[in-house]
Amino acid sequence: MAEALSELLAVAHVAIISGGDWSQFHEQIASRLPPSADLSKLWLILPPGLNSTPIVTEPGNSQITFSALGQQPPVKEKEHWDPNFAKRRVIQADLRTRLPELSINMDGATAIDVTREGVDKRYGLKKLHDTSGIPLEQMMVIGDAIFPGENDYPAKEIGLETVRVKNPDGTLAAIAAIVACLK
Repeated sequence: MAEALSELLAVAHVAIISGGDWSQFHEQIASRLPPSADLSKLWLILPPGLNSTPIVTEPGNSQITFSALGQQPPVKEKEHWDPNFAKRRVIQADLRTRLPELSINMDGATAIDVTREGVDKRYGLKKLHDTSGIPLEQMMVIGDAIFPGENDYPAKEIGLETVRVKNPDGTLAAIAAIVACLK
């Protein structure tokens, strides 16, 4: 994945929107990138307020993520825990009733994100536009949850091109296609 991300950075700006923190980003992504990766095009958007800057973040507590199987479960366990989103839809509906002033969205295969209302991917993408000058119509989102009630759906709601993937292999295929088109 790191090599594919490096190839994508050679042809485009890349933004990673995450509810994680700097140490998680560093461990999972930054530390694995090859030295040749163009980090000037890598944007990390993290809480609070999804402040986006190239490879810079602020720690904060503007998001709570419930990870049903913990932070780093085996991929196979994640794929089998809630493949049709039924378990998380029940939890999501209950949380939306109890916390109507907050945004409750499913994320990935096992997580539910709780944020302030309006602090979602739409907000992060607009902040990225404001900070970078990249027009929204030139952005594309690759995500696994691009349908109503999911954390990637706000990108579709604001009219961005989206590519839905089911797993890391799908992400690699999407990146390869984008790189091939932009070379």
